[in-house]
Amino acid sequence: MSADPQRDWEKGWAEGISTVEDDLWLVTERLKLHYLRPLLPAGGRSLEIGCGSAKLSTLLAADGLDVYGIDRSPSGLRQARQNLATVGRPGHFALADAFELPFADGQFDLVFSTGLLEHFSDPVALMREMIRTLRPGGLFFSDVVPLKFSLVRAAWYLRGLHRTVDDEFPYRRHDVEQWLQQCSLTDVRVFSSCVVPPLGLLGRMPLGRTVARQGDRLWRAFDDTAIADWLGFFYIALGRKPLTGAATEPRPGHRDVRADASRDPNRAR
Repeated sequence: MSADPQRDWEKGWAEGISTVEDDLWLVTERLKLHYLRPLLPAGGRSLEIGCGSAKLSTLLAADGLDVYGIDRSPSGLRQARQNLATVGRPGHFALADAFELPFADGQFDLVFSTGLLEHFSDPVALMREMIRTLRPGGLFFSDVVPLKFSLVRAAWYLRGLHRTVDDEFPYRRHDVEQWLQQCSLTDVRVFSSCVVPPLGLLGRMPLGRTVARQGDRLWRAFDDTAIADWLGFFYIALGRKPLTGAATEPRPGHRDVRADASRDPNRAR
């Protein structure tokens, strides 16, 4: 990893193809969707922070949610729009700073990130900005991929590539629980997940892609176990914004997402 992670991400998105039509990594997104689906209102509104190619947002859109996303990578956002087009659903994406979200308070039923929080030495300020955009009672979700051994990264560790990573932190479940508590969330749940074989290796094996896609129930069976603590790829973190009894007033300087929705949803702000 170079000294400029943002440049590395942009280069990766520009060179890569990350679609929801033929992507082994949808195994991980389906795991997350399994836990999110029963907690969300039908036809709700979601916001993904650091969305990249927005694979999880695409699955949520296919379920009927109105999805929004922000990222700092133009190439990642292009892939996000392509992914939404594959399911025939609109998506609203913008080039924006996660610490200064261009949305008013209390606009979303779900705000989430995937593989983002572990890149910060103290992600609580970012989380609070995310939670600001949640309606009272809305759901905060993140998966946190700490710098640790996992079955997914087994080959990566055996090759010593983990020593080249300088922008991930070796967080543990207790750390993630503390973040959610510092943000005053309720109904907090944090657990280990994604005991999945190395997906790149599976993709090169006969029937490997089929095994990856058909094994969802098996992968979930290990979640929140000692095996997942040892071999799981990420922690799943969930919490609710406390109910206040009154709608949150938009903060001055932040636009109301309902006004933005009338604009071209694919125009970067």
